[in-house]
Amino acid sequence: MKHKIFMLICIFAAMATIPVVCLNFEAKTKKENSSDDISDIVCKTACAYCNNEFCDEAIEAITEVIVTNIKSGYSYESKDISDKELFKRIKALYNSKSELYINNSIKFIPLSVCSNGSTQKSKKYDYISPVASPWDCFSNNYSKNNSCEGVSADGINYLCKNGFSKKDALKWYIPNLTD
Repeated sequence: MKHKIFMLICIFAAMATIPVVCLNFEAKTKKENSSDDISDIVCKTACAYCNNEFCDEAIEAITEVIVTNIKSGYSYESKDISDKELFKRIKALYNSKSELYINNSIKFIPLSVCSNGSTQKSKKYDYISPVASPWDCFSNNYSKNNSCEGVSADGINYLCKNGFSKKDALKWYIPNLTD
């Protein structure tokens, strides 16, 4: 009888340690793949803001905003991707070394799909200036109810398609952007 009780205790002890071993292995694997994880998060998030009609220059600008936000401490949740071709395109354009500086430091840059024709002033992000974004009215995402405190993804795309470089398009929305 004592032998059976001892065996049961050993089995329960072994079962209790298995999840701990698995969790430690998982955590180690995630740390080793952290740059891949960030790359995936950036690309999946960019898919949420961009579509197939976005030009490469605009996609690069949007990914730079997302990379900057991650480096500033903001955490994006990973999303499911419905458009695999767009994801592949964004992944090919992604550059993990791109980041943007506002007044010579990395700060969170609010990002919206589309504004209502202008960006809004925010006490929380006092380093972001409100600007006109009338080209958002041409977007399929336009609504008078849209609110945008920082950068309009559709606006960046419009500007890039009409001759602005990604840096100039970003500077339209973030005048304090430094090189």
